[in-house]
Amino acid sequence: METYLPLFRQLSEFRMLYASPTDVYFPKAAEVFDSLVTIPLASDIAEDVLRYFHIRKEWEDKH
Repeated sequence: METYLPLFRQLSEFRMLYASPTDVYFPKAAEVFDSLVTIPLASDIAEDVLRYFHIRKEWEDKH
């Protein structure tokens, strides 16, 4: 999944189909998908970097 993350970022939308002979594995599959694809795609990297530098400046200024 991590290998395809750059491709997923270029797509406006996509669907993932997970098939299993039993539903026992679905919760773990959903968890892995969320951690490897959904959460990284949903994050705004630029916003995260700006937040980091804002917090760093506040820390350095002892606020």
